[in-house]
Amino acid sequence: MSAPRTLRILTQKFKVEFPNELHVDNGAGEIDGVIGACDREANRIGVLATLSPDRARETYLHEVLHACAGMAGLTATYGFDKEEDIVKRLSPILLSALRENPRLVEYLLDRRVLGAGSAW
Repeated sequence: MSAPRTLRILTQKFKVEFPNELHVDNGAGEIDGVIGACDREANRIGVLATLSPDRARETYLHEVLHACAGMAGLTATYGFDKEEDIVKRLSPILLSALRENPRLVEYLLDRRVLGAGSAW
């Protein structure tokens, strides 16, 4: 399955690209060794094209989480370094949880209204 080239988060549409090189400037200069990037102002996500399929998927999710964090105001509240730490920790765990529990994914994506009153 090929990776989606666009995605929607709330009302925002993001373009996803897979370049052979990524150049990211954090305002203090270019960052070396970047394998993924999320430009929230331009609504663009980049994932290095040369990554292995598993690494590309984890990086894609990592960048999606950055987009979500920005939309939730986490960057403004906690700063980018703290956001990066949280996203770096959560992305492989979330990907594992989704991969290992396909019924969970099916349940989460089901748009039917579920009945109330379920007992614990």
